[in-house]
Amino acid sequence: MTPPTEERRAELRAKAEAATQGQWELQDGSSWRRIGVRGEQDGNVLCPCNPSSDRHPDLCAGRGESIYDNLRFIVAAQPATVIELLDHITALEAALAWALGELDDWDVAEPDKYRRAAALLPGEGNA
Repeated sequence: MTPPTEERRAELRAKAEAATQGQWELQDGSSWRRIGVRGEQDGNVLCPCNPSSDRHPDLCAGRGESIYDNLRFIVAAQPATVIELLDHITALEAALAWALGELDDWDVAEPDKYRRAAALLPGEGNA
């Protein structure tokens, strides 16, 4: 596992901060499914629309100056990226447990998790 670089984390953070903030939820109950912030305008994150310019179906993503921020965030937060971040968190937690003396043997319960964590540690943590 290669941990996400500082540059990659900064890119993801910028896209997340630019996207519509709040608790996103899937909204349905009509023929159009959409994503919106709980308690706010229905479909304010992502919804289908027919722009007046060409009347062809499209996706409307948020409001304001940059309507593409939500789409950029959705593309950035694809499953592989989320899994990579979760794996990195798991490895850091295991490395911390080892550093605090809460873990004596890297191969005890989940060997792959601890081997990934060991790769993050300098010196004797590398196994």
